[in-house]
Amino acid sequence: GQFSLKGDQQLKLYVMLISAGQVTLPVSVLAAIPFADNQSGRSFISGIAIGSIAMLSLILLVIFIVNRNRKILLLSSYFLIQAMLLAVFYGMTNYGSFTLLGVLSKIELPVLMSLSAILVLWFSAELFAIKFTHRLLYLVFKLVITGLLLYLPSCLFWSLDVNLVIANLINLLVSLLLIVLGGILVFSGQRIARLFSLVFIIQSIVYITNIILYGWQQFNAPLFTFAFWLDSLLISFLLSRHYTEQLEAKRIAQQEALQNEMISREAQEELFVLQNENQEQLETRVQERTIELNIALQELADVNRELEQKNTLDSLTGLYNRRFYDQRITAEFRRSRRNLTPLSLVIIDIDHFKSVNDTYGHLVGDNCLISLAVKIKQCLSRSTDVGCRYGGEEFCLILPETTEAGALAFAEELRQNVETAIFITDEKPLSLTVSCGVSTYLHEKMATHEDLFTAADKALYSAKNLGRNQVASQRITLPTVQL
Repeated sequence: GQFSLKGDQQLKLYVMLISAGQVTLPVSVLAAIPFADNQSGRSFISGIAIGSIAMLSLILLVIFIVNRNRKILLLSSYFLIQAMLLAVFYGMTNYGSFTLLGVLSKIELPVLMSLSAILVLWFSAELFAIKFTHRLLYLVFKLVITGLLLYLPSCLFWSLDVNLVIANLINLLVSLLLIVLGGILVFSGQRIARLFSLVFIIQSIVYITNIILYGWQQFNAPLFTFAFWLDSLLISFLLSRHYTEQLEAKRIAQQEALQNEMISREAQEELFVLQNENQEQLETRVQERTIELNIALQELADVNRELEQKNTLDSLTGLYNRRFYDQRITAEFRRSRRNLTPLSLVIIDIDHFKSVNDTYGHLVGDNCLISLAVKIKQCLSRSTDVGCRYGGEEFCLILPETTEAGALAFAEELRQNVETAIFITDEKPLSLTVSCGVSTYLHEKMATHEDLFTAADKALYSAKNLGRNQVASQRITLPTVQL
């Protein structure tokens, strides 16, 4: 309301503030013009803060529409949630124009922070493909995301103060988890991992600073504005670097292909010139050039074979890599189905391999992987059998025309060879054991090679649960179709 006071008149004004939680409310009495200037300045700052991040989210959404990349959509959604969080920090839930968050009164902060945490974890997992490179960490990510999804409906039953404390704890937990991911990626040689770690180290510092200065129930809008801006810039730069590296790798591959094509074209041009010379010289020189051309083509074929081997071989163990596995299992599965022959798959996992790395170091762990690969090669007696490093300490063996009994015998022989072998380290001899999961495709209707892998993977987990250093088998099971 408006009040008019004379020069010698006094007025007592009582203000009742109703809040769902603890609140610190500075009160200033301003004249009309200073009040308007103050409101205008706050609106300008908050508009710039929120609008810039929202615009970045919109730009990323347009990019997603063009290239359909899921990582872009996740990042766009993450920035949108950040903009909505800033709107809450600046008090826009009290304005009629911000009706969405007005409906979420009392729980908008925990809801938005939980969604922000889910999106940034999902984006990080997609960006670095940890599902295939760091399976244990990927399972932790899934567990945390599941917990956050379960927390979202339950926050309705908590008081605002409790929800704000939980929101701060969620921020700290997710930042710590992403810093751990960044450290692992730095150790693995990822180029952009240092910048990734820096982003979430800064986030952690901001969260801790806010808690120290303002407590668990307060969020300082200017502090989080700075943090969100810096976060947006660094993550956008991180994504740009990621795509730049991908484009550079593609450019190098295209350049090599172009050079090979130029070599072949130059050889063809020389051959065409020789055909225009006189017949006697032509016969002699054609023979000479043909020999040179064959040598060049042979060298080119050797280079192409070397490049193909680099693309399909695991550089550490010398076995085939995951890419070759995906191609070979598809081909062998089709051949098995066409020729009505059995196809067996064995998945091998080193028991307690993490403790080996933690105790002896990753160099000893790499030597153990190399030694296990040698054991696998020694057991693969047929030329049609294929050994692949699936990822980390997991290996896959593709055994065409092999029954379940034969695959179990093969896996048991390998398990015994590893159990009795002594792996030499710098400190002392080291013993390892492996667990094996076996599954066999016997032409089950509607089955796929993914079902074969799933059954072998379940058998592996069964062997682990039985105490490790075991061989277990699992039949392919298909979901029942209800009519």
